[in-house]
Amino acid sequence: MALDIVAWHDRTTADHQIQLNNAAAAGYRTISLCVYGDRNDPRYAASMIKRAALVGERQFFGLDAAAWQAKFNEMAAQGWGPEIVSAMGPANNPVFAACFIQTGSIPLTRHGMTAGDFDALNKAQMTAGNILRWADVYGNPGDLRFIGVWVANTDKRAWNCDGFADSLATVQARFNALVSGFARPVHMATTPEMGNLVMYDDSTGGQWDARDNMTSAEYQTRFNTLYPQGLRPVRVSAQGTGGNARFSAIFATREDSDARTLRMSGASGSSAVAAIDDAMVAVMTANMLRGASLAIVHGTRLVYAKGYTMAEAGYPDVQPTTFFRQASVSKMFTAAAIYQLIDEGAHLPGSTLVLALDTHLATALPNIANGPPVAHWNDITIRHLLEMTSGVTANILGSDPGMSPTLPVNAMTMAQWLYRQPLTNTPGDKTKVVYSNAGYMLLGMVVARIRGAANYIGGIGPLLNKLQMTRVRSAVTLASGQPADEVRYHSRPLTALPSVMAVGQPLCALGYGEWNLEDIGGGGGLSAAATDVARLLAALSVTYQNPMMSLATLQSWMANAAGNGAYPHGFDDVFVTDAANHLYAGDKGGSMTTSQNGVHFETGGISTVICWNGMTPTGPNWFSPYQVLTDAARNHDWGTTDLFPTFGMPAFPVLRLKPLPPRPIPPRKLVAPHMLPQNGLPKNM
Repeated sequence: MALDIVAWHDRTTADHQIQLNNAAAAGYRTISLCVYGDRNDPRYAASMIKRAALVGERQFFGLDAAAWQAKFNEMAAQGWGPEIVSAMGPANNPVFAACFIQTGSIPLTRHGMTAGDFDALNKAQMTAGNILRWADVYGNPGDLRFIGVWVANTDKRAWNCDGFADSLATVQARFNALVSGFARPVHMATTPEMGNLVMYDDSTGGQWDARDNMTSAEYQTRFNTLYPQGLRPVRVSAQGTGGNARFSAIFATREDSDARTLRMSGASGSSAVAAIDDAMVAVMTANMLRGASLAIVHGTRLVYAKGYTMAEAGYPDVQPTTFFRQASVSKMFTAAAIYQLIDEGAHLPGSTLVLALDTHLATALPNIANGPPVAHWNDITIRHLLEMTSGVTANILGSDPGMSPTLPVNAMTMAQWLYRQPLTNTPGDKTKVVYSNAGYMLLGMVVARIRGAANYIGGIGPLLNKLQMTRVRSAVTLASGQPADEVRYHSRPLTALPSVMAVGQPLCALGYGEWNLEDIGGGGGLSAAATDVARLLAALSVTYQNPMMSLATLQSWMANAAGNGAYPHGFDDVFVTDAANHLYAGDKGGSMTTSQNGVHFETGGISTVICWNGMTPTGPNWFSPYQVLTDAARNHDWGTTDLFPTFGMPAFPVLRLKPLPPRPIPPRKLVAPHMLPQNGLPKNM
């Protein structure tokens, strides 16, 4: 049913009062109010809506700053809080209009703020769990003042008002970026500089249409066009006088956002385990995540695989086979590919040399040399890169001005740039471990070169093929290129940054362009389904005819990792749980502003893969291990369940004469820095 809204604009004070009285008497209440024009002869634009439940409302207009403050104090004392506040005129002599409703608490309300004040208060309120309810801008060009009303963010929406004084060109660029990242504009205000303040959040709410820089006649024409289609003006703002007035408006079919519902999609043959599902839903609820995926391995068998969706009705349901960006979990694949090459006795291209842990990077990847190397570059070995003691810089985004004059750059250009950058420490110094995405990118390039592949995903092809994994691929950076079977990503904070994927670095939604994921490759560039990541974990427990690598090499990998300390050989931590039976346990996390992932493995026991399509700063401490979940999995009788064949991967061979007993793993204090909540861009993947 279409919203029942009446609206007007370009009305004088007297005419506005008449329209207001008539609409209020008919049961309409204010949803948008704006004062604009000449300070001595203001004009008003308003929208009023008829709702099922009638609430009390009082509207005041034509107030100077002193009268506005007095009215606020008077109404607050009676339990009425401002829902809408608008102003126009110079910073030192504005005219205010406001709408008050009866409320349990008076929302934080400020006026006269500079741009810096407004930005700082927005950030503080976001941190405090509140959300901007209303905003407006007044003053003169070059001397703007801001109004804000903040209320409790009860449904924990991601939101921003970064573009609070944007030019029209920047408004459009920010709009293009954020809307492509599944945000929508929910509030607009024209500024005295004829730019726009625009607030976005990550909710959905039917069809909508946002327009700016309209003349009065253009706004009326847009109104006439959209109204018959069921789109009504829920936000209207204007600045300027007479024919120079310019309007911004949001039209929508709905006033409220869509409700979210919980859906679960499990693998055929896997019975629901309430304690496991409850643990997953608890994290989703605490962080208002829309999508998650879980795979549980018992020894060498996949015993549980489920997709979780807590989203709007039209949102694609997450399946156990839905792809998620794996971020630093990719490093586990990179290390596995290196050890597989060592196991095969692979030769370096054009050489009789066999790849080993102590092979020098300069020998394994000579094609990145582009001039004299930096000090100690030729001392870096494969082992140093695996253990993150190489001294190679931590992160590599692909936008350094000294890297390339054009964008996007390719992995080789990134690597040649690294070749010229000073190392952070002497290679091999275990007292100076630096988490390095760039170092693992180089390892991925080594794999690709030895395999004769064009890129990292081609390089790990033999690893994937031997494990018969079909749901692992290169992550896609741009929102426009996301495959249909990839989960949607919703970044926190909801913001836009310069893209490294195009010349001129246009704005992109956070998570869709500030990293070049395709080129990062072995450092964090994989996308995969939880079921297939679980395949790699299960292979760690295969002691008979392991298709990935020989048992001797596998045990060497685990022993090297367990004896190394921080960030060992593709993992965050690995330690021995039973030396006599060669049993190990370990973890690997991956984090971006769009997603978080974590794997926990116990050779011969319970291993888990958990993927979220957003950040998880609050709620249960799920990484790693997620003790409630792993305990529930350990206590459940899985019988002979093996879901790998359900997902096109054959059961692993098992030597039943030598079973590996599951061992409970005590909680550990280690939390890798890339799994900690981040403000803005993550330092690591």
